[in-house]
Parts: sequence; C-alpha cells; structure tokens
Amino acid sequence: MKSKLYIISFISIVSFFADRISKMLIMNSFSLHERKPLINGFLNITYTKNEGAAWSMFSGNRLMLIGTSIAVLIFMIYSIHTMKNLSKIEEILFGILIGGIIGNLFDRIVYSSVIDFIDVIIFGYDFPIFNIADSLIVISTLSLIIMSFRSDKNENKG
Repeated sequence: MKSKLYIISFISIVSFFADRISKMLIMNSFSLHERKPLINGFLNITYTKNEGAAWSMFSGNRLMLIGTSIAVLIFMIYSIHTMKNLSKIEEILFGILIGGIIGNLFDRIVYSSVIDFIDVIIFGYDFPIFNIADSLIVISTLSLIIMSFRSDKNENKG
C-alpha cells in the first residue's frame, strides 16, 4: 500500500514540476500572445492565458474551477486509497493525472488563469492552445478509461 502511494506521489511531483518549468520558460521567454513557429503550418509556441477550462469553457468562473479541481483531487486520492490492486501502469497514470491537475490548479490560484503555449494546427484547424498539464490530464485519463474497459472485458471472459 505504501509503495503505491510513494510511486503515485513521486510521479505527481515530477509531472507538476515538468509543467511548472515549461510554463516558467514560456513566461520568461515570450511576451503574452507572442507566437513562434516550430514546425511551419503545424506547431507553434504561442504564449496565452486561459481563464477557463478546455476551449475556454467556464471563463470567468475561477473559483468554481478551483473548487472543482480540489474536489476531483480529493475524490481521486480517496479512490486510490480504496483501490487494492493497482498495476504499475495505473499507478504511473494516476500520478501523471494528479500532477497535471495540480499544475493547472497552481496557475489558477497564483495567476488567476492557466498558462498555455502549445499551438497545433491540424488540417487547417487551429486547435485550442494547451500546455503540458493539459496533455498529462488527457493522456492519462484516456489511458485509464481504455484500461478499465479492457479489464472489464477480461473479467467478463473469465
């Protein structure tokens, strides 16, 4: 049980600091709304601030977004404590997810908005600008969902 918590905590801390360092580099190297192409027509670094959640949903509702993040973190920590058999990959994914949530929560509390900078254009569509924490949250959540469907399918076969 303790090793599970140590692994998740360590990965959360590493994920949080990876996000913080990337945002600090952007904030110290770019002016707000400055854009620099990395891969022409596909990937730019564009420093923006997002007062909402994904796609700027709930903009102007900072306290609600902070409260929701804290509630999700409390629920996740409680759930992790009650889960008996987490695989190593699940421990890693939960650590990444928690680190990502804390990364954006930190921004909301300290800067009143989330620092975003990864600007991708896919088939001419300029995708909403995001950050490392957003990537960690999306990748870990989708992976955990896929793993839960696979484990349900395997349990139904037995």
